[in-house]
Amino acid sequence: MDSFVSFHNPLKEDFTFRWDKKPYTIPAGDTIPLEPYLAKHGSKHLVDYIILHPKTWAEVGIERTTSDLGQGRDELFDKILDTAKITMVTKKVDVPVAKVSEDKPVKEKEKEFEDLNKS
Repeated sequence: MDSFVSFHNPLKEDFTFRWDKKPYTIPAGDTIPLEPYLAKHGSKHLVDYIILHPKTWAEVGIERTTSDLGQGRDELFDKILDTAKITMVTKKVDVPVAKVSEDKPVKEKEKEFEDLNKS
């Protein structure tokens, strides 16, 4: 059984973060389900982005000085992640797995230096 957390992008612009070199984009103002580890990782980056860009503070309802933002981080996490809305999924999801092609025969290992054993 898999679980997903609701991840909300409160910005007026799309937000992209990466996990294992793969980009994940959350559209502006949208809420999407993400696996908990992705939601935690993405929310950390989104909170950092918001705090480092004061122009976004009004979009997310922050009216603080920079000295107050330490406490504001928790409020931002609450706006981004709705852990109360965890979706449990019991449906099996087929994931493609790489397999060896049976069409091509495997090349036998070549014997090296056969002449060395001849006397």
